[in-house]
Amino acid sequence: MEQQQSLTRLLALGTLETVLNQAIALESQSAARLTALHGTVVRIRLEKPATSIYMLLAEDGIEILHDYEGSVDIRIRANLGALLHWLIAPGAIAADD
Repeated sequence: MEQQQSLTRLLALGTLETVLNQAIALESQSAARLTALHGTVVRIRLEKPATSIYMLLAEDGIEILHDYEGSVDIRIRANLGALLHWLIAPGAIAADD
């Protein structure tokens, strides 16, 4: 059962990474933003469901890991619903810029 959960998590993280990188490729200002953040590590700790993921930002995209032992630059803690709402709410990201 644990192996199946690990495989499911791996597939979910791979899918998330692919979707994020495709979205970044579609947005014209992404390259400049990623260049400025190159080398930044973000830990996202979800409260519901309880899990953490790490995003490594690079000039050419984002890599998502389920475990990371280096130093973390940015820490985000939220429940999944609130995080998704912030990401997809119309104008939410533009309003923060």
